[in-house]
Amino acid sequence: MTEAEIRDAIETRLKGLLGAVGDIGRRASYPLSSLSARAFTAPRAVLVGEAAHAMPPIGAQGLNLGLRDVAMLADAVAAALDDGRDPGSMAALRPYERARRADVEARLLAVDMLNRSLVSGLLPLQLARGAGLHVMAAVPALKRALMRRGLAPVGPLPTLMRRRPEHGDLPASGSARI
Repeated sequence: MTEAEIRDAIETRLKGLLGAVGDIGRRASYPLSSLSARAFTAPRAVLVGEAAHAMPPIGAQGLNLGLRDVAMLADAVAAALDDGRDPGSMAALRPYERARRADVEARLLAVDMLNRSLVSGLLPLQLARGAGLHVMAAVPALKRALMRRGLAPVGPLPTLMRRRPEHGDLPASGSARI
């Protein structure tokens, strides 16, 4: 598209909400893609959040994964300290790596499939996606169930995410349990 065509398309889509669009400038494309580190742990080192995995911003899935990373790491460190082990050892960090890898890979696959369905030119796929969104909008209970499933991790739920501590229900000072 020419700069004028792009400007007109943007103004049309925004319905004039931001006024006239100025210079467009150099154009580039940034394909939606996901990535994951080969390993989330090394001796005395742990990757969490976007240092471990990155994905397009769909439904805050990257944020959800990062929060579970931190909570699962807290479990791994607490378990090592409770057992008198070095929390930075590979033996102590292995449960974190295993649990997070399964959850991250499943979430990356789901987000990638959703992205592919959005950009696909295949009519049957577009119809299926549209029908699925229509059913979800028409059946609130289904939408809530899918949202809960989208937030739930693959594998065990970290301790910090299992319950809401009541005021005063925090671990005693100096306790290894986080």
